[in-house]
Amino acid sequence: MLRDRGCTGPGCSRGPKWCVAHHLTHWSNPGGAGGPTDIINLSLVCEKCHRLIHHGGWDIRLRHGTIEWLPPEWLDPERRPIRNTAHDPPR
Repeated sequence: MLRDRGCTGPGCSRGPKWCVAHHLTHWSNPGGAGGPTDIINLSLVCEKCHRLIHHGGWDIRLRHGTIEWLPPEWLDPERRPIRNTAHDPPR
């Protein structure tokens, strides 16, 4: 909650009580190299944004302490990272 302050999905304003933790590296990754359940491998996401990750072609990553969303290629061929600023506007 302290790092993400709510859903990390681009433009989403859902607060932390409406979110679940999503594994950045899935816990059941193929090949047995599953991701751990710890703060550097988790991101807060609401139900709607969670579906975007699993069924919409979006990826997310932690970079320099901030969660970034990478759009699917059909939306942005360069897959430029997007950061949600609804909970923590840029300074």
